Amino acid sequence: MSSGLTSNWSNFPKHRAQVFSATKADEVCTISQNVHEFIARGNGRSYGDASLNDAIVSTLNLKSPFILDEENDIMIGGSGLLISEVLESLIPKGYFLPVVPGTKFITLGGAVAADIHGKNHYEAGSLANYVVAFDLFDGEKIVTCNKDLHSKLFFETIGGMGLTGIILQVSISLLKINTAFFKVKSQKIKDISQLLDVFEINKKSGYQAAWLDIASHQTGQMNAIYTYGNFANVAELDENQMTNPLQNPIDKKFSVPMVMPNFTLNKWLLKVFNFAYFHLHQPKSNIVHLDKFLFPLDGMKHWNRLYGSNGFLQYQFVIPTGQFAEAVEPILSEIHKSKEKVYLAVLKRLGPAHKNAVMSFPIDGYTLALDFKKTKGIFTLLDRLDILVTNAGGRIYLAKDARMSAEIFSKSYLKTVSKNPKFASLLSKRLGLN
Repeated sequence: MSSGLTSNWSNFPKHRAQVFSATKADEVCTISQNVHEFIARGNGRSYGDASLNDAIVSTLNLKSPFILDEENDIMIGGSGLLISEVLESLIPKGYFLPVVPGTKFITLGGAVAADIHGKNHYEAGSLANYVVAFDLFDGEKIVTCNKDLHSKLFFETIGGMGLTGIILQVSISLLKINTAFFKVKSQKIKDISQLLDVFEINKKSGYQAAWLDIASHQTGQMNAIYTYGNFANVAELDENQMTNPLQNPIDKKFSVPMVMPNFTLNKWLLKVFNFAYFHLHQPKSNIVHLDKFLFPLDGMKHWNRLYGSNGFLQYQFVIPTGQFAEAVEPILSEIHKSKEKVYLAVLKRLGPAHKNAVMSFPIDGYTLALDFKKTKGIFTLLDRLDILVTNAGGRIYLAKDARMSAEIFSKSYLKTVSKNPKFASLLSKRLGLN
């Protein structure tokens, strides 16, 4: 056990906690007998307070042997395995996870608890579509859950943010692949309506996302770089790529060496970067390793340190397709009026909601993720944006949230998980889920 200030990826909030580590199921049971209330925490890649509490059980060492069932195209692994570790085993054998988020440094347990979605959500849906089964410690015993066995607990756990118990082991159905490379196309767009049209045209084409320069926004106009792609065929690879079409990436990542001064990221640097990134970008079609397309930010280790010791907030929301175009204009206007700066903005197209995962985030619409520095005025701005989002029928992603009110939550998430007094987080207490 260790004790001290703990935070997740955004370095906000920070909370003093006792952190217990478990390597196997019986250790989780022992901790539960001696601790009144706790929450599971994987690799700490959620952005808010979903895995923070006075007592935390780290699941990083819950790494039961990885099993690949090639006859049924299923993998079985401990909840503490990182997606990066899973992919290192899967890719050379011609397999991939059907759904991955923007980083591969999250645990399998965390992926299930957040019901992750990716750039291919419209076509593939969320992880809930591919979870076959899992073993869950519910505070008293270990329960094996699937769609037919303890199905209510199964679907409450997927997207349930750790409030139903601690996931110990997970089985997931897999995607077969022929290469580890993507055929990627990109284009520069300045018109919001045109950007949404392109998303709609390509929504069944695989993986797509757009980088947005929020500072360039004027009514109906904004600089954006739209990118879409899918797995390349062997015949599309160049000579070097063909020598090992299922290769794992070579680890040549730059690392931010320390927590930077709070003034490092500023409006002047943002303006120069956005201008250069948009105007120097050359629209093209090329073949790249899947790492470069699916996990671009993973190329810079510890990039969260750029935001300084105050940390940052990522505000990610989804608004239904029919309301998004009209709703996004006042949202962007509120940001401009506030003088708060968006340091990274990514837009994705989501497909229909999962019918059974009661607290899953995705609905049929557009999701926009916005990174803000933690400032004195940011909370007032985000409170105003909450109202605009919920009035448009939208909701906020719990895995990225650090400050939404219980009132806003109750307006957007109509169902919640069953109460289990053993498991609680700062998020669940703030939203009135306990």
